[in-house]
Amino acid sequence: MFAIPVESVEGSYCLRRGGSVILLLARGGGPLPLLPEWNPDRVLVGPKGVSIMLNRHNGGNTAAWFLDEDFRFVTNDFGELPASSRTALMEAIPDFPAVDWNKFAQEAPVSTASPAAIGDRFASIVLDGVRLFNPMEPDRLASLTRFWKQNDYVHVKNALTPDAIRMLEERVTFEELNALSDPRQFFRVHNDNVCRPFINDFLMAAEPFYEAVFGLDLLPTYGFAMKYIKNSDMDPHYDNLHNPVSSTVCYHFTPDGARNPLLLDRARFANPYTQRMTVKDKDGIPERNVARIDLAPGDIAAFRGRNHLHWREAIHLDMNYRALLLHFSDFKYKNTVVKGQAI
Repeated sequence: MFAIPVESVEGSYCLRRGGSVILLLARGGGPLPLLPEWNPDRVLVGPKGVSIMLNRHNGGNTAAWFLDEDFRFVTNDFGELPASSRTALMEAIPDFPAVDWNKFAQEAPVSTASPAAIGDRFASIVLDGVRLFNPMEPDRLASLTRFWKQNDYVHVKNALTPDAIRMLEERVTFEELNALSDPRQFFRVHNDNVCRPFINDFLMAAEPFYEAVFGLDLLPTYGFAMKYIKNSDMDPHYDNLHNPVSSTVCYHFTPDGARNPLLLDRARFANPYTQRMTVKDKDGIPERNVARIDLAPGDIAAFRGRNHLHWREAIHLDMNYRALLLHFSDFKYKNTVVKGQAI
């Protein structure tokens, strides 16, 4: 067990663990339910998916809160924790509920990385000698993580390096045009079989980037590429069981000035089926509920596709829009990320 200091970024609280910026939120995704003059000080990463957060009052008093495996507030009452969590904490901390915070601070792993170095860690994500992602300032990373936690979607602008864009242009190919007349795939063009291994390699290499932006432990599930051209569209739908986290990585878009936005309903819904669920009628969605994500080459849109209806409008002009569709799972079983399984 070790303690991690809590940082304040743009009015929110976060901690850094394993190179990721993790926002501290209430279980429902809102801000921590702090009373005036109370501030989080540090978090003791504990066993059995429960951690302890030390809060300090401006007058000098302290209080302990309990967080779940995602570092979200659960309760400030030890008795409200599950029995297994209470037992684990008492076994790990012999003097519990007394906690020697100084002892655990001394045992904390020492990091020599500066905030700038943490923001630049994306520079180490390389595929076939090509750096995939641009550096990111810590404040921007924390802001993206906070937006994702609160909204279930995020638009990461200028995520890819120019070299990564060129590599995708060269190595993602669409020689088999079988899907052009397939309404089940919205008349889009799929990548061919030749480039499937490369797309899988890109998916695996990108995992640390996604984990850092979302503040989540992720398991890559699958990826493919799509080319949207004239007559392509995408009906409103919720994704299948293996797509808790979906993303669109745009790397080519012509002509200049064209628009092919990803549209997403902000209302949250849990797809009750294991397969994709298509909803033809979207006319009842209030305009204020629709998030419009216009991607340029190098941008990434990520969203919880099983929880939010998403679609594209039909394309009536000559257009060539290419993107990787990368998917991840954040389902956990016994603290381990697994793919979703039908019961």
